[in-house]
Amino acid sequence: MKHNISTFYISLNEINGEGRDKQEQIKYYVKESIENYGIDYVLLIGNEEKMPVRYSYDSNFSGSPEPFISDLYYSDIYDAEGHFCSWDSNENNKFAETKQDKESHSTVLLDEVDLYPDVHLGRIPCNNTNELDIIINKIIEYENTIKKPWFNNMVLFGGNNFPWMVDHLVNFLLKKIYPGYNSHIAWEGEELCDTVGNIMNDFSLKKFYASATMFPYFNKIRNVEKPTAEGINEAINDGAGFVLFSAHGNPDLVLTYMPFFKRIPIPFPLGYSRYEVQSLQNGKKLPIVVLGSCSGGDFSTLTGVPSPLGFEFLKLEHGGSIASFCYTSKVWISPGLSHIDTKGGFLEYNLFKAYNEGIRHPGEMLTKSITNYLNDDIALWEAHGDLYIHYGDMQMLSLFGDPTLQIP
Repeated sequence: MKHNISTFYISLNEINGEGRDKQEQIKYYVKESIENYGIDYVLLIGNEEKMPVRYSYDSNFSGSPEPFISDLYYSDIYDAEGHFCSWDSNENNKFAETKQDKESHSTVLLDEVDLYPDVHLGRIPCNNTNELDIIINKIIEYENTIKKPWFNNMVLFGGNNFPWMVDHLVNFLLKKIYPGYNSHIAWEGEELCDTVGNIMNDFSLKKFYASATMFPYFNKIRNVEKPTAEGINEAINDGAGFVLFSAHGNPDLVLTYMPFFKRIPIPFPLGYSRYEVQSLQNGKKLPIVVLGSCSGGDFSTLTGVPSPLGFEFLKLEHGGSIASFCYTSKVWISPGLSHIDTKGGFLEYNLFKAYNEGIRHPGEMLTKSITNYLNDDIALWEAHGDLYIHYGDMQMLSLFGDPTLQIP
């Protein structure tokens, strides 16, 4: 029993029922557990070699599938009619497969997927039992500690994810010419951070914005600081309930850019990397980290690294995070003011919106974010046959950590 949540453990060796492979056997076991025991949460333990992963064949930037890990496969159990959702309705062993019809500018769904999570799911992609023990001890300590004042701090990092966008320049010039111009410049990462900060009413915000590097005169007025790796770590070490990185990235680091300048990475000179995470000394002041960047959760043996940035945060023994939300591949985002309306920006914002609405388990925050996306016609708007983009972003977003974690 964990905080009034009945819990049981099952090993892979005990799962040998229906299914074409171990992944499908696991999914059928989750289905049986929903129907026989009424389970609401699932926690997968292990990296790709220890806990099998399912690769999605959703189209990528070039229009052809580039497989990526999707743990949503294990939580999307039923289709809209209540039947088992295999993610491979054409039975070719390529799951959640899509392609683009260039003539009609539409997405062709080669497999029927539902995508609505039927259980709240997370994974601890540990490589060994030592890492698992560290994380379990962190979770126990976190949940047994009375809420501390540091929890109500929040660290926000963002910048201009699409330098040289014409709408930025036009808005900037119009503002100068017409002070009453009814619009504002939207540098994507900063826009998301500001919007998230506006709904986290009980939190003190520590903002690290790339624009602070260009416009230092306004920093005090805007209450922002220049992003440096040292400054970000100092803020995390002081204690924070949440940390949001809205930026570019890969499995090893996150970075952003100053407005209009793509050649200079921020934090200068190499971004914020695993080495900065490994040097954190925040002890028991453990935040939930949201990595709004490409591949921060890519632990694939094909394209990723054994310990991507999201897991570096989680596994750090004397600090880091208590849970990490991150993407297992190259997440799509929209530029300018549309950043929060769809794609990755929408998903990240809705994680915090779920918390603001009273949800206090990270697994439910993830479920709520994906469900909100599927129920929002604007977010799912298929402008140029890009439904595969929406589907891909939802399939990539993952929780590293315990889905039942009790958040203050």
